[in-house]
Amino acid sequence: MKEIDNVSELVEEEIKPEDNKSSVGSLYDYEKEEFIKKMDKLGDRLTKLFLKKFKDEEKGLLSNKELSKIAEYVAMSEKAKSIVPLPDKDTLQKDINKRKKELLKDPFFLTYCNVDLTPKSVKNLIDHTIRIYDKKYDKLLFDDEVNVFHISIERYQEANKCYIEEDIDKRLPFIVDRRDEGSMDYDTLTKRFNQRTNIVKDKINRDQPYTAVNILEAADYVIACTLKTKAAKNSLFESIKIEKDGKTEYDIAKLNEHAEQMREDLLKDPKFMNLLMNKTPRGKLYEKYIESIKKDIDHDLGEQNKLKTKRKTDVKFKDFEEEYLNKTTCTIGVEEYEAIVKAYDELTKINKGKDPSKYMKALTSSCQDFLQEFDNGDGVVSAKTLDKFNKAALNYYNERKGTLFGPSTGKGQARLKNVEGMIRITGGLMNPINDKIQTEYNKEVKKVQAKSLGM
Repeated sequence: MKEIDNVSELVEEEIKPEDNKSSVGSLYDYEKEEFIKKMDKLGDRLTKLFLKKFKDEEKGLLSNKELSKIAEYVAMSEKAKSIVPLPDKDTLQKDINKRKKELLKDPFFLTYCNVDLTPKSVKNLIDHTIRIYDKKYDKLLFDDEVNVFHISIERYQEANKCYIEEDIDKRLPFIVDRRDEGSMDYDTLTKRFNQRTNIVKDKINRDQPYTAVNILEAADYVIACTLKTKAAKNSLFESIKIEKDGKTEYDIAKLNEHAEQMREDLLKDPKFMNLLMNKTPRGKLYEKYIESIKKDIDHDLGEQNKLKTKRKTDVKFKDFEEEYLNKTTCTIGVEEYEAIVKAYDELTKINKGKDPSKYMKALTSSCQDFLQEFDNGDGVVSAKTLDKFNKAALNYYNERKGTLFGPSTGKGQARLKNVEGMIRITGGLMNPINDKIQTEYNKEVKKVQAKSLGM
């Protein structure tokens, strides 16, 4: 079965109203029991579907149609549990359709369905339910058609509460300072990181995917792998080191602040969520995540090379592009701005005492222009400035990435890692603009061609 590349591709048909009869006007006229029966009937069908998948030993990803039906069940379940009276049928149907669309774009929901909600887990629930009732009543009350889907969805809803937990103070810190020491040396911290990464060394654990329920554990695994790199040692750790009793140690509170931000970034990152959703084995999660970032940057480099060629061979396109960039602006989010500032500050520290290359000079100069324009424009930056910054970052990356291994020194790796972050942000903003430029230019070309043909 084809892997899901982007959660936004899951577009499903609307649920059609059952008939064209007039809507029931009163909130209280609608029979809630009728709605519950309809929901239970769908739950029965889904239970049988997963039981059949278990018997057929199916292990692939769910189809879009199957995901849609599960999303419909979740939407109905949420309505059924709501303390607000059900609306009339048409409004109720519209509400369910709306919620379905939201769920089918929610990476956590998709991860739960494809990883946690397995045919085996549903079969185990059926067996468990039958055993419980058999023991209680000393007879078999249900057969294999027992509806257990509501239990699976209750588990999803509980797991989702943990995923969207807004109070990060309730989360366990990345590094627990049990002795209240306040700081640790690098070797001790590395041992802590290894405790996180060694958990996937066992073959069974290594080959199994992380579940949605354990999504924070998956994020912490990627973070631990990241913190063990030379890039982190020469960048992040340089900003949190302190001198204690004549030794260099690292502030645990500040490290946890960084780790918590990394958690938030990962949980919002479609690349990370798509890897979980597509059942990436635990032992390959970090490797695949890094690969996906580099793959996208290489794609951006390829697109930039195409544009360079187009500018050389088509002067009209070059003029059109410049005019479009000059008249277009882009609103930059606060989170994006702060991430750019952080990466710029890190580069400044790493470059201290070093004569930067022409590529680094171009990058820092274009970044300064971007930050200044952001401040002066109250968050609005011209597309021309953004494009210059994005190109400078891509040029630096292209010169320093190497053919196979990239920079050999810790500081070189730290520079490249920070530039990667800049590219992801500026590329995410510029790619839609570049696509729009090509689309609009093609329209203009067609108009000129049509005019010349007298059409």
